[in-house]
Amino acid sequence: MERLVDAMFEINIPEFLKGGTLRSVVDICAASLILHYPKVCRDCGPTNQIASKLEDCAEKAKIVYAGKPLLSHIDVLKLYSAEIKKQFDEDVKKSEMGDVAEGENGSIELLQIAEISSDVKE
Repeated sequence: MERLVDAMFEINIPEFLKGGTLRSVVDICAASLILHYPKVCRDCGPTNQIASKLEDCAEKAKIVYAGKPLLSHIDVLKLYSAEIKKQFDEDVKKSEMGDVAEGENGSIELLQIAEISSDVKE
């Protein structure tokens, strides 16, 4: 994944380089771009500049998916996107449940409501 991030951004500010104090900002930006990759392709078409640039970076970084070495770089991007989305959804769910538990002493009913509501999509 680090090769992909390095291919995505040309960085010359020490704080944003690997090990820098602001590297997490770069990682968050990369994760957001990868997360939204399938939607950008769907909504804007595969020739969209953002999608095309991300595909070029993935090819340049020679990204692979563990256990599935024959996948194309585009398919790997889609799998990365799905994994990021899954983790994001889990983090949101945990956060919502924590907010409810803190606000109402963690009643079972409110925790259940938080769990159900986290499954509702816009």
